[in-house]
Amino acid sequence: MKKFIKYFCLLSLFLFCNLDVNAISDDLSVPKGTVIPLAYSIKVNSRNVKPDDQIPVYVVKDVLVNGRVVFNKGAKGYLTVFDARKVNAWSWTEYKKGGFIEFDGGEVADAKGIMRKIDYNEYLKGADLNPSSSTVYVGNSYINGTNQNVSTVGTAFSNGYSITGENVIIPKDTRFRVKTSEDFIINY
Repeated sequence: MKKFIKYFCLLSLFLFCNLDVNAISDDLSVPKGTVIPLAYSIKVNSRNVKPDDQIPVYVVKDVLVNGRVVFNKGAKGYLTVFDARKVNAWSWTEYKKGGFIEFDGGEVADAKGIMRKIDYNEYLKGADLNPSSSTVYVGNSYINGTNQNVSTVGTAFSNGYSITGENVIIPKDTRFRVKTSEDFIINY
């Protein structure tokens, strides 16, 4: 019986050590800067977003490192809005009126569902429609001509029109790429 207990203990120790070694070998290191293809889950418009909003995104296709999936196709994440502005009302002192959205990173779920930080510093700007340009937008129509001046635009104002810029509009499912912002390990 003593031999049986001795062999049982040795076998148990061997199996325990073997399991521990296999667990370590199943760890996969994912390097900082790993590229992730993403797409917007919703339509984004600078008219409707504000700083600190989280814009939902999803992974477009599996991301592999050393032949293993580290981000699954369809995994969810978000981008954080750092700053945003819708089109401003026209003023005599500010001709540039385009809206903008500035993103400042975010997070995406890895293959184990853990949220991982991503780098995405992007500034998207809508067109500034300047009254001194050759095409002056008045309401939904425009005036063609060479260097339309403010007095022509002023006439349009007296008729109840105003000059506007364009908001940033990002269609749903628009694709882009981000990078992981830190090294991390996934245990399979």
